[in-house]
Amino acid sequence: MLRKSFIAALVGVTGSVGAAVATTEIPTQTPPSALAFDQKLSGNSIGMSYVYLPEDGYAAIYRSDKNGRPTGAAIGVSALTAGAHRDVKVELKETPKAGERLWVSLYKDSDKKPGFDPGKGDQAFWTKDNKPWEGQLEIK
Repeated sequence: MLRKSFIAALVGVTGSVGAAVATTEIPTQTPPSALAFDQKLSGNSIGMSYVYLPEDGYAAIYRSDKNGRPTGAAIGVSALTAGAHRDVKVELKETPKAGERLWVSLYKDSDKKPGFDPGKGDQAFWTKDNKPWEGQLEIK
């Protein structure tokens, strides 16, 4: 989506007045985002209040290593179409313990093939700080 910004200026030269108009196209795109609070498990799934993806993609859930960073293969993945989603549930293949921190990472479906294939076909969305988009939550 492009938003056009119009700049109009009146220019006075030796008593005459002219008008100059310039057009600048500014790209606008909502960045990917997710909102997930610390929570108790609901069966074997976690819930995210909100997820926005600018392209079709995935919300993936990872465990934390001893330093608190995401580690290993995703323990849960939800495929999502581009756009805003509320009350997203992600089924987990493994059951985290109370007090464990989990990471949410957002990916775009770069290869357009079925199934989540991080790093090979599906790529992480990146923040404006040039880091993969991720957030964390704690299991209560």
